[in-house]
Amino acid sequence: FLGIGARSSHGKHYAFLGEWASLYSFQFFPERTAPDLYLGSDKLFFNSVQSGNTATSEVSVQNVGTNTLAIPSIAVTGNSSFTVDQSQLALAPGGQGKLKVSYLASSKKDETATLTLKSDDPGEPEITVALSGNPSGLTVGSTLPSITLTTPGNTQWSSSQTQGVLVLSYFATF
Repeated sequence: FLGIGARSSHGKHYAFLGEWASLYSFQFFPERTAPDLYLGSDKLFFNSVQSGNTATSEVSVQNVGTNTLAIPSIAVTGNSSFTVDQSQLALAPGGQGKLKVSYLASSKKDETATLTLKSDDPGEPEITVALSGNPSGLTVGSTLPSITLTTPGNTQWSSSQTQGVLVLSYFATF
């Protein structure tokens, strides 16, 4: 953008944004009040949970708006292995809360569900969080599999030499 400007005249407030090809103007209403829902994350992972065990994590919920936020519907859909501890919530302006999401691991890998919050936030009346339990592939904290390989120098290397810790890195230059 080449320019940004703001102007107030006769009780009306405007913002202007300009670039080479276009000029955009927006009228805004700072005196209006509205709730504004903000979540700490839109994804929640439960890694390496043994079958039959339960893991719990939290989703941070904030009202960054200027009016009370009502969230009359909080629900998990798609998989009964995931649950949430509250079905509704209200937050004052600037208020914060936590939703506790639990995952009861089955014997399956790659279990997924969706946490949905429906609120009176006029900008985002529905917000979702993707839930994932025991995603496939290695994750931080996973047990290193037993492998043996031959290095470019023709020596044998075994994962048992790492004492359970291995950091892989790859650097490329172009």
